[in-house]
Amino acid sequence: MDFSSNNFSGVFPPSAFNLTSLTFMDFSSNFLQGTLPNNISGLSYLRELDLSANLLSGRVPGWLFSLPSLEYLNLSFNKLTGPIDPIQEPNLVQQVYLYKNEIQGTIPSSFFELINLTSLDLSSNNLSGNIKSCMLVKLRNLWSLDLSFNNLLSLTRCSNDVNSTLPMIIDFHFSSCNMQRFPSFLNASKQLKVLDLSNNQIHGSITKWKAEGWEGLDILNLSINFLTTVQQIPGKHLSILDLHSNSLQGLLPTPPQELYYFLISNYELDGEIPSKICNLSFLSVLDLSKNKLGGTIPDCLGTFSDQLLVVKLRTVNLNGNQLEGSIPQSLTSCQGLEVLDLGNNNINDTFPYWLGTLPHLQVLVPRSNRFHGDIQNFNGTFSFSSLRMIDLSRNEFTGHIPPELFENLKSMKDIPVDKGGPKYMGEDYYHDSVIMTLKGLDFKLERILTSQ
Repeated sequence: MDFSSNNFSGVFPPSAFNLTSLTFMDFSSNFLQGTLPNNISGLSYLRELDLSANLLSGRVPGWLFSLPSLEYLNLSFNKLTGPIDPIQEPNLVQQVYLYKNEIQGTIPSSFFELINLTSLDLSSNNLSGNIKSCMLVKLRNLWSLDLSFNNLLSLTRCSNDVNSTLPMIIDFHFSSCNMQRFPSFLNASKQLKVLDLSNNQIHGSITKWKAEGWEGLDILNLSINFLTTVQQIPGKHLSILDLHSNSLQGLLPTPPQELYYFLISNYELDGEIPSKICNLSFLSVLDLSKNKLGGTIPDCLGTFSDQLLVVKLRTVNLNGNQLEGSIPQSLTSCQGLEVLDLGNNNINDTFPYWLGTLPHLQVLVPRSNRFHGDIQNFNGTFSFSSLRMIDLSRNEFTGHIPPELFENLKSMKDIPVDKGGPKYMGEDYYHDSVIMTLKGLDFKLERILTSQ
């Protein structure tokens, strides 16, 4: 039975559960209301049940997890309030999705008897209480766990789980909860690829011992915590490293060479930007904003040693540091550069008209620096044809503004309307933001509309 993606409304028909020989039921993406029955018999053959993206309310009944053949359960994107009922006879279900509801209360201990679970997502609810690690590690087959955005939910260690682990875990998400420390049972999780512990209450440091236990990580997000030091960055093959908004001090840690996103803003990091950052040949987004980095921008930025490669950098955000000197012209090698934010530094240079050769540059922010002189040497061949946002405020420019500059700003003149709704710069993980000066006041644009 597949009634998904229609406009059915009214109360969900409880008689659907009388179809005792049914193996597949899908009512997802409708407007069905009502509650699920408290008890039911039959449905011995049902393997997949999908009621997601409706308006269902009420409790999460325990009989769902006692159906003998059920392998897949999806009740996400509803208005279920819970709590989750205790499970009398745990079944063989493998995938459970209850995210984006309003489920309250604690997760019953019987829930962790669903030992065949491979994927569990309870994120974006109102769950509370304390999950003991010795209960969680019973789910030995679990490869994906998401408990994020339950801000009253915590995870604590049991005294007898020193050697316990989740041997199959690949994705572990516990963002925006109430975690106080790193979960020790993840130290020996050799399969772990994605770890998101952002927006918690984790203090201390990333030790060398801990980093060596996470060697296989692809994505690590520890942003918005209270970390103070990084002795070693985990993983030799990280593609995303997000450490922004912690309490890190000292020198900028050396990142792995395969990084795609490197986000380490809102810190007290000092020293200079190391030249080793030019070895990140896959780097797309570099955000070192709001630190205390000094010195000059490395001349190698945009080049790789003696190799003439097309640089993949899309965003460079160095706003809010203490950088000096000039903008390295090696940035002309970054043909994919879309955002360059150098605001609030001490850069002493003339107008970087040569940046107009970058075909995709859309946002240029040299505000609040020591740029000086006139821009009369502006050459029409440097077109800035994709530029849609520029902030030259609070500098030391003099002379006249050449009209050719405005004539070439084609993307500011003709912005097509996308009937599919607004689109923003950036990709799924990282959205660009920028602080602009308007009428002498600073405004932060959390996202930047794009015309593409």
